[in-house]
Amino acid sequence: MGFLKLSLKNIARNRTRNLITLTSILIAVGVLFSVVSYDRGFSRSLEREMRRTGVHVTVVPTGCPHEAATLLLHGGVVPDRLDRKTVEGIKDHVSDQAEGYYPMLLAQAHDPRRDRLDLVYGMPGDGMADIKPQWQFSAGAFPENEEEIVIGRSVAARDGLRVGDSVAYRTNTGLPADAGHPEVGRPDTVGKDTPGADTPDMVTGYAEQPPRADDADSVRTFRIAGILRTTGTQDDDAVFVPLSVTRAILGDAEGITALGIRLEHPGAATRVIRDIERSFAGVQAVTADDLLETVAGVVQSARVLSFSMVILVAVVSGSGVLNAVLMTVFERTREIGTMRSLGASRLDIFRLTMNEALVLTFIGGAAGIVLANLGAPVIESFVRGFLPYVPEGRNIVFDPLVALGSLIFSMVIGVLAGLYPAWRASGITPIEAIRN
Repeated sequence: MGFLKLSLKNIARNRTRNLITLTSILIAVGVLFSVVSYDRGFSRSLEREMRRTGVHVTVVPTGCPHEAATLLLHGGVVPDRLDRKTVEGIKDHVSDQAEGYYPMLLAQAHDPRRDRLDLVYGMPGDGMADIKPQWQFSAGAFPENEEEIVIGRSVAARDGLRVGDSVAYRTNTGLPADAGHPEVGRPDTVGKDTPGADTPDMVTGYAEQPPRADDADSVRTFRIAGILRTTGTQDDDAVFVPLSVTRAILGDAEGITALGIRLEHPGAATRVIRDIERSFAGVQAVTADDLLETVAGVVQSARVLSFSMVILVAVVSGSGVLNAVLMTVFERTREIGTMRSLGASRLDIFRLTMNEALVLTFIGGAAGIVLANLGAPVIESFVRGFLPYVPEGRNIVFDPLVALGSLIFSMVIGVLAGLYPAWRASGITPIEAIRN
């Protein structure tokens, strides 16, 4: 305890210099804690979000797997489409393993009232909850009929829209507002005759009859049934409508962007993907694991950059500790010589000097962890501006193991930075001190 008190008194004698040193340690440990905590939290949140996806396999036209996965994850538009023959063939091929099918079609829709284009994501109205089970609503709920839609949080905020308000989109076909449809995605309803001949099949996404020419270029009005909470993804900037509406907007009866397949046994996803890609030319299939790997690859460069910054800051802060303690040794040469002449051993001087370095790094490390936790919301907001995709929720959460590891990291810096000054101080003799 005597060595600790003496070390604290010596640190207090050079407040300005030691305050600068503490700041460098604080920054190094704070950055390390933030990077490691964010990395662990990001991985947990991403895995949780991917596991909550409503479909186990998503089939898209052939292209770069990473590009397709990223576009689908972000709500982007895959350039090509799956034709009807391919979709029906895939459906028949996996019918004994599938629990449900969910066609998806993306388009840009013109709202003549607001004179703007919206990204419209078409999916089976009754299947939205199955495709997007992770959605949470700030107001309203999933649509109950073909005339209701869901909008992203950014769309609602930008245009001042609320649940119950209406939006209008220009269409190239005149699908009836009350058109019925079979139970969404159920294999036992596929191919059965249902009311509303021009209603798209909820599995293949295709209408049985072509659009009526006399209803071309009309405007349809929809009621907002739900407004999403902020997701941190492209869902915030999209509008989600029944599949028949997207078909009407595009004005053609061919092609869907993607086909989601929900399996009875999710563990069979890899085998199903191999079967589909081997049996059908021009398509590729991705799973939640593929999306997970894609996003992990996208953020890998940011992760490497962050840890490189940690190493750089650690070197700078270690140099600061080395300089501060070494300067203290030079300034206290006579004092150290006097202590030696009064009976202090070389080990005592070594311990005293090393204690100063450890106390500096411990205080700086603890302060860095505390400030990193307090500033977590600001740090996450900053990171979201640079990464293309960040899972929803808070990713920097206090983890005792990460905090302990960060504190040990700061103490290691103290040990490495204090070794030379402590060795130098322990070698001072009374004669040398008197001479100085």
